[in-house]
Amino acid sequence: KFSSMAEEVDEFAEDTVPFSGHILECVQRNNPDLHLVSLGWMNLGPEGLVPFLDALKSNTHVKKLCLQRNELGDEGACLLAEFLKTNKTILQIDLFRNDIGAKGVSALAEALKVNETLENLSFQDNAVTAEGMRALSESLQYNHALKQLGLFGCGVSNSDLALLMEGLSANATLVHLDLSHNELGVEAAHMLIRLLQVNMTLKEITLLQTSVGSQLQGEITAALLNPIRALWAAGEADTKPAREIPLQHSE
Repeated sequence: KFSSMAEEVDEFAEDTVPFSGHILECVQRNNPDLHLVSLGWMNLGPEGLVPFLDALKSNTHVKKLCLQRNELGDEGACLLAEFLKTNKTILQIDLFRNDIGAKGVSALAEALKVNETLENLSFQDNAVTAEGMRALSESLQYNHALKQLGLFGCGVSNSDLALLMEGLSANATLVHLDLSHNELGVEAAHMLIRLLQVNMTLKEITLLQTSVGSQLQGEITAALLNPIRALWAAGEADTKPAREIPLQHSE
């Protein structure tokens, strides 16, 4: 299951300070008990985000950053991207509904090329667009840390997903891809099935509320559970399948 920080706030409540001013003070003090910074629904905007990013540059304990609904836009995403290029502690970021578009997604994708720490990134309910998918695809070819990528409700179409295939085919660390609530159908399902003949590390693909029918979802699950993939991931298979398999489905 894709790990949403909105679901984890209660679990980490003791590590979370309820007001932004107090949170900032704790981050600045490098409080060893503060592991989750929850800033959701605070309407920070890009300017309000800056002092937190500045404080996090010298913080060594915060692992999870929740930025839900803060009107960050592309400007805020670009600021976050610059921060991520040098940060070595943040493991998880939730950007749910922040009005981020292609420019912001592309900036974050560029940061992923050099970031060696971030494991979980959710773009839920932001407009990733074809340009953003193309940038993410390129970054996945260089990134060796990200394990979970959330594209829930990002307006991803079959053609958008096709842009991500090259990156996914080359990536060897991502284990969970959330594509729920997107405009995906039969074509997307066939692309994913063929991808799983090439990508040996993906373990879960979530497709809730899409037009991928139950039969094709079953075929995707079967492809994920293919014992050859498990053997290769464990280093017990003789060879990895050839990468020349065409990833776009054609009738």
